[in-house]
Amino acid sequence: MTRFLLVSLLCRLHFDFRREQRCARVHSGEHHHGALSPSAERNKQMTDLTAYRDRFSAVKTCHYLISNSLGAMPDRVNDTAAAYCRIWAERGVRAWEEEWWLL
Repeated sequence: MTRFLLVSLLCRLHFDFRREQRCARVHSGEHHHGALSPSAERNKQMTDLTAYRDRFSAVKTCHYLISNSLGAMPDRVNDTAAAYCRIWAERGVRAWEEEWWLL
């Protein structure tokens, strides 16, 4: 029981300390809501992603906001998957190492 209380106390102290650190960053202006932090700004190498929208049929008719899935299927997947199925049918298990990696 004493061990449990000690672990509980240590966890509480750790989380209180982390909360105090976060609060200090927010009040010091170091915390950035809705903007990139200075380090992220320095490392930013983003492209305009709207240039890729035409590659996905699903986003032509709706706003695709799901972020915890495979995402919207690119249009070229149909042709690529069909090509792999053809190779798989012709070459069997050898299709995996002979051509799958190149698709």
